[in-house]
Amino acid sequence: MKKLRLHVLDVVTLPVWIVAHYTMGYALGVSYIEWILLFWFAFGAILAWFLLQKNRDWRHFWHRYWQWSGLFGIAVIIVVMILGFINH
Repeated sequence: MKKLRLHVLDVVTLPVWIVAHYTMGYALGVSYIEWILLFWFAFGAILAWFLLQKNRDWRHFWHRYWQWSGLFGIAVIIVVMILGFINH
């Protein structure tokens, strides 16, 4: 059995989305994180359907998708902060 390797993005993905929710609510007055996550999960399902048909390792894909979710959450926080600075 391989040794489980955790990276920073593996650990911070959920807290990043929680921070994004509160940041969007504070900066814009309303949080659309649920809709953004719904779009992101639909994109992941479509991407998984295409990539996993080519006999790729599903564990590797979902691990990368989890890390991409953290990066996408960080990008959402940055965009929301910029929009919040512009609006205030």
